[in-house]
Amino acid sequence: GEEEISRWSAHEISRAGFARTFQNIRLLKEATVLENLLIGFHRRESSSLLSNLLGLPASRRETRQTHAAALALLERFGMRHFADHPAAGLAYGHQRRVEMMRAIASEPSLLLLDEPVAGMNDVEAGELGDIFNALSQQGMGILLIEHNIRFVTRMCEHVYVLDGGRIIAEGKPQQVVSN
Repeated sequence: GEEEISRWSAHEISRAGFARTFQNIRLLKEATVLENLLIGFHRRESSSLLSNLLGLPASRRETRQTHAAALALLERFGMRHFADHPAAGLAYGHQRRVEMMRAIASEPSLLLLDEPVAGMNDVEAGELGDIFNALSQQGMGILLIEHNIRFVTRMCEHVYVLDGGRIIAEGKPQQVVSN
């Protein structure tokens, strides 16, 4: 909207419906894939700390629902079989997927992806593109920073090309590519 958020803290930005991935992977390497993913659901939790400590029925139900949602997300990304693996033991492309799933777990209204397919082959990039297109069709806004032109032209409705922080071209992907 019209609100300036550049001075907000990370948790305020998250609470406002934004999630992001980083160019450099930021996972808890010693934790499992599932544990890393569960962190992303924090924004959706409604049980109180006391309810969790006491193991009240509402808290246990929410834990089961969160676990099921995390497993469904792993399934969507084709990584269900890695749920109990340590994140550090995954290949680079799989670690990137875990980071993306963790961001998506918070159900953001806008997902910012910083070079999501860097280091991936065309098949892996295409699989992620299908997932991102589905999320976009479901109403999630996606802002993509990416150097893979094939991926960008397949994914994006509107493209901005920057050089040294300045916009040097913008428009429909094919229009920009042919410029």
